Amino acid sequence: IKSIDSVRKNMKVPYFYQVQNRNRLDLRRFKILFRLILLSLFKNRNPNIQGSLFDDIFRKINIVVKSIYQRKTGKFVFLKDIKRPFVFISLHLQPEATIDIVGQNFENQIEFIKKISETTPNSHIVLVKEHPHAFGNRPNYFYKLINEISNTFLLHPYEDSRTAIKKSDLVISNTGTSSLEAAIMKKRAITATKMYFNNLM
Repeated sequence: IKSIDSVRKNMKVPYFYQVQNRNRLDLRRFKILFRLILLSLFKNRNPNIQGSLFDDIFRKINIVVKSIYQRKTGKFVFLKDIKRPFVFISLHLQPEATIDIVGQNFENQIEFIKKISETTPNSHIVLVKEHPHAFGNRPNYFYKLINEISNTFLLHPYEDSRTAIKKSDLVISNTGTSSLEAAIMKKRAITATKMYFNNLM
């Protein structure tokens, strides 16, 4: 009940706001770095799931730099500039079990967007929002390919997803809970793959 109320009242969900900031350059990165150094010094790193300290630092720097570059050079739109009705698609972090295993029929997210664009009426545009955790992890050409799809636009990665859901005429995801959030907000929503929450939608 609390989770449903948090969606209806548009309350901030700590997990999503932490993830939203995961690949940004701010002072919290130094706190995480300090924690990683402590893990290494006291030999508490799990070699099955964690690389070396150097690998972790290099990977995080690479992701942060790439996310800054993609944000500066990418062709993104803001909600305030959208004047036409839209279908909202939320992308998935990948690789990830829900899309690569449960939703494997639609695991190619570029093709998924193309199919939706091809069947969307001309009265609407298709608005695509990146998963905040994925931004900086994907290659640069990924966003270029989305921008090349007819009548399709990329929402700026730091725009609020819930506001986009509220303004949309339809929310589509493969297996994502953005569709569930939309249903809770009494917005039209579907998933491409049958999910545990479909009966609630």
